Amino acid sequence: MPFAHYDGVADWYDQHLVPGPQLTATVARLLGAGTGRCLDLGCGTGFHIATLERLGWRVTGVDLSEDQLFEAARVLRPAAPLVYAGVHPCFVGPHSRFVEAKGFPTLVAGYTEGGRYDDAPGISPTGLRAKVGAVHLPLGEFLQAFLDAGFRLERIEECDPAAEDREYPHWLALQARRA
Repeated sequence: MPFAHYDGVADWYDQHLVPGPQLTATVARLLGAGTGRCLDLGCGTGFHIATLERLGWRVTGVDLSEDQLFEAARVLRPAAPLVYAGVHPCFVGPHSRFVEAKGFPTLVAGYTEGGRYDDAPGISPTGLRAKVGAVHLPLGEFLQAFLDAGFRLERIEECDPAAEDREYPHWLALQARRA
């Protein structure tokens, strides 16, 4: 099972990868209040679920498939928003030494080479990627994947690094709808 890589790392996620209040506020603002159902794809340990429920959504969290973006386009109602919040592909990945997203990232060759990595200069020996590997897409390919899946991008935000006491953005958020 390809997802076994993530078995046994929930405690690490909750200790090291929980987003700060700025990303949570960004997700809340981009999605907005609702009374219907909300699918949290790639929910990990579910750190956004409480926020989504406070907004009035009935949330189902799923973290199972590499093809979830194309499935999201299929199951979303035409007017329903998709909000993505995740690590920034320019500053976090196998091409960037940015341990715990503190200080300044040191970029190394490889940013334009998308793919799966088990070992690379940006993979900290104590971080999650050392345990499960890493997948990287350059920003252009990352955004194009949403367009290719049938989404219309409405808003793209690099979460303010200063709000999380960082020098560079660690998180990227976007809002999209089915085209």
